[in-house]
Amino acid sequence: ASLIGILAKWLRVDVLLFFPIWHVGMPFLLWLTLFLCLRHYWSFDAYRSGVFALIFLLATLLLRTIGFLNIHRYCRPGDAMWLFFIWLSYALNSKDQKGIPLYLGVFAAITTVWFNPLFAAAAMAVQFVEIIWHRWVEKDRKQAKILSLVLAAAFLSAIGYAGYIFANMSESSRWF
Repeated sequence: ASLIGILAKWLRVDVLLFFPIWHVGMPFLLWLTLFLCLRHYWSFDAYRSGVFALIFLLATLLLRTIGFLNIHRYCRPGDAMWLFFIWLSYALNSKDQKGIPLYLGVFAAITTVWFNPLFAAAAMAVQFVEIIWHRWVEKDRKQAKILSLVLAAAFLSAIGYAGYIFANMSESSRWF
């Protein structure tokens, strides 16, 4: 939401101009990303991908007040879930899919941290387990190294995000 405010300020338009784009575009982007991840990276057929993506989209829109998903900060968890899907698809299928570039995984990791740190924590845990799996079970050091780069980028982004939060809290609160 703050990104939309900054964009509206730069474009010198009213912030409510972005309201329909945000509330229609983000659920569609979530559906499209999940559909494409299921279709391309997980090799589902188009019908199952579309149905599953639509059911998942409706579930996130109808269950948006669940406390463990938003913790009173993220009123629409689906807004960052599309990045979460890309990151998990990269982490779990990057070895099988030669078409998934490294920069896509890094981009998804960094932006997921900034949009929704709760999803980032879950994806970091999955990626850490995947690194351990590739390193010690499959004995594939190259793949473990590539996944470690993505995890390191996410971790550095999380440190930067925490620094940004603490810097802004110290200005507005006398307790920090």
